[in-house]
Amino acid sequence: YRKNPASSPSQTLNNFPDYFPDYFPDLDNSTRNNLNSPPTMCNHIYTANYAKMPQGMGRQCPYPEFYKEAQATALTAPNVKPVRPLPVDDSGKCIFHSKEVAWKRNNDFEGHFLQLVQLLNADKAVKFYDFAEFVFVGSEHLKLGHSEHLHILDITFLKQAFFTGVSFLDSIALERVDFKGGADFVHATFAHDLRITNVRFCGLNFSNATARQLALFTKVEFLSYALFERAQFTGVTSGYVVKFEDSRFEGITDFSGVEFVIGDESTVGFQKVRFEDSTDFGKARFHGQAIFSDVSFAGATDFIDTSFEMITSSARYRGAAVEFNQIEVTAKAVLTFRSTDPQNKIFNHDVQMSFKEIPTGIIRFENVNFNKIVTESRNRLSQLAKSGRVEIGSGCIKYRFQTEVRKLSVSQGNAPLIIELCQTFTNYFTASNGLNLGFEILEPRSKTEICFFYFTDENISEATFLD
Repeated sequence: YRKNPASSPSQTLNNFPDYFPDYFPDLDNSTRNNLNSPPTMCNHIYTANYAKMPQGMGRQCPYPEFYKEAQATALTAPNVKPVRPLPVDDSGKCIFHSKEVAWKRNNDFEGHFLQLVQLLNADKAVKFYDFAEFVFVGSEHLKLGHSEHLHILDITFLKQAFFTGVSFLDSIALERVDFKGGADFVHATFAHDLRITNVRFCGLNFSNATARQLALFTKVEFLSYALFERAQFTGVTSGYVVKFEDSRFEGITDFSGVEFVIGDESTVGFQKVRFEDSTDFGKARFHGQAIFSDVSFAGATDFIDTSFEMITSSARYRGAAVEFNQIEVTAKAVLTFRSTDPQNKIFNHDVQMSFKEIPTGIIRFENVNFNKIVTESRNRLSQLAKSGRVEIGSGCIKYRFQTEVRKLSVSQGNAPLIIELCQTFTNYFTASNGLNLGFEILEPRSKTEICFFYFTDENISEATFLD
């Protein structure tokens, strides 16, 4: 204003870059002209349904108007840093919604996003962060070995942050970030690596999101709900492509319907993770090696109709297709493996299960290929079944081959004789054929009926066993 006393304050606002050249030394003429004529709107057209979101979301980009008000406030308020104007591309989209990647990089998308967060934090009238359908890009300088990387660190989001439908076109790292109001990444797409480290979520919704490369969650606190329902992880590099490590899930956790459709040499891992409330892996699909190591289950955890698939992965030669290593099942925990379809049992490949200490909760199996559990683990589970800590329910195939269940009527006196005869037969069979034959009685027993079957774990054909 002092540069041209004849002009009015409103005119000064309309020529913001010209009046504060020291803050904008690198603007090219076209961008400067764009900023000198602030747009009245961003013409981005939203594609998602925002009916369940806060009122006003998904209708019109709010930031051109928001920036005009912020610039006016910065001009009139003392000790307030000037606000960089909001760039708009040639198609009329603001820098946040624009898909012009090179233009966004040249105009410092990362810096504008960080400024936006600061402005939203400072504005008490703003009830939430609306980042819906933003297109995120990184900088061209090297970070963490990537030529194009977006790094968001040491930021506190005071209100709920909606990243609904956003696209991250470059690798992104979130580090030392606190989402005090929770974060919503529903239908978000991560085209490259996602790394979340030392982050705290007071509620996370990752439902229907897609991570196409690495997805690494390290030292993350999920202080409330954590929803990953129907998310897709499709990284194909060797080793861990999805990993939750040194993290805590404090509230309800939902991995139902998640698809880990990873590469043949890839692994999904949960390591040193604590699930403190109910956790649902129902109908989740693990296409590749799955490892749960040093994981604590403190609530009800369901693997119901969960698919564990291992096709041609060489990862299994480094261990089992599915591993639960040194897990904890605490006093109030119920860990359930169950298929609702008796013809489609859980576990089709080798499974390994060990415990850090004797479980004080309950582990339940129903319609499970129990014989796919490696011998040492299966024997341990069978021992725990005698103490009631493990329940091997109906439809469980415990052995390589077993006969149909035989039922005999008994009286009070002849049940021990029947058991003795059956055991004698198995001893005779083993001695005469050189093949091990086992005998098992189904519980609970009754006073009028005894149910039993014969089994073997010998590496023979079913025809040989039945013959």
